[in-house]
Amino acid sequence: MGLADLLQSKNNKGNTMKRLHRLAAAAALGIAACAAQATTVYTDETSFLAAAGSALSFESFEAVKSSAATRVDFADVSFACAGTSYCPGFFGTSTAAVYDGAQAVRFASPDTATFTFAHAVNAFGIWIGDAGTMDAITLTATLDSGESAAVLTNYQPSDTNWQYFGLVSDTLFTSVTFIPSNVDDGIYFDALRYSLAGTQAGDHADGHAVPEPASALLLAIAGAGLLAARRKRA
Repeated sequence: MGLADLLQSKNNKGNTMKRLHRLAAAAALGIAACAAQATTVYTDETSFLAAAGSALSFESFEAVKSSAATRVDFADVSFACAGTSYCPGFFGTSTAAVYDGAQAVRFASPDTATFTFAHAVNAFGIWIGDAGTMDAITLTATLDSGESAAVLTNYQPSDTNWQYFGLVSDTLFTSVTFIPSNVDDGIYFDALRYSLAGTQAGDHADGHAVPEPASALLLAIAGAGLLAARRKRA
């Protein structure tokens, strides 16, 4: 190989490495952007439904599949309480305060209540009734993915009042735990809507998920590396 050919080969390799570095930087930015994305909270059912998409499951807590002292199971979701103040007493299904159908589920502060799904979900929307009627309440929802969201903040209605809470997350989760700040406050839930993983518009019809942007960038880098290796062998 002559000097000119050697220099040209080095230049080609240098250009290839620069392209790979640019792709790596883009992938890092994409991953950082995905990491920065979080949970979006909705206090209006119409807005939640528009954001969550049409493929939502619905649970009105009418048909109990099985029950225990601190847990009630429905078709795809269970409702459980944790604590010692009112679990297992003031807990389970009830007809005292209902938003949809004939019954809702309930628990009382300062205990906590958790909805657990049979499959991972990324959207959760529900009506909450009677919260804050004993004392002002700050209600927080925590996901098993590590995210949390404010549900009610220093809230105290004049009577039994239904408030909507919904969230759409970029990270799949399987449980939502409600943590109240006050005591002796009965809280009701009804008309739950949620999305099962693999039913969103971004998924293929065959059930295979579309790769995330950062994953697509990493695949592009791998492809560029293979192309560079082929050129080197040529």
